[in-house]
Amino acid sequence: CPNESKWTEWFDRDNQEGTGDHETIRSLNNQYHGRLCTNPTSLDVRLLNGSNYHVGGNVLILSPSIGFKCINKYQSDGICKDYQVRFCC
Repeated sequence: CPNESKWTEWFDRDNQEGTGDHETIRSLNNQYHGRLCTNPTSLDVRLLNGSNYHVGGNVLILSPSIGFKCINKYQSDGICKDYQVRFCC
């Protein structure tokens, strides 16, 4: 995140039950109205326990304009870990 920008707080709206863990901008804005920026330039993802997302070993979809998705059916063991996300604004 560049010096003139700042990170939002960490968000964890969803868990891995159902189809997976989805922390998208649309769903986060619905739940945390006004606490996200409109055009994030980057995102940061970590496991709920604070570990780097690479440790989770899941296949992830990451995009500053969409957010984060981990879809259970794309995982070798059939389930995502629980993640949280923050955005650079």
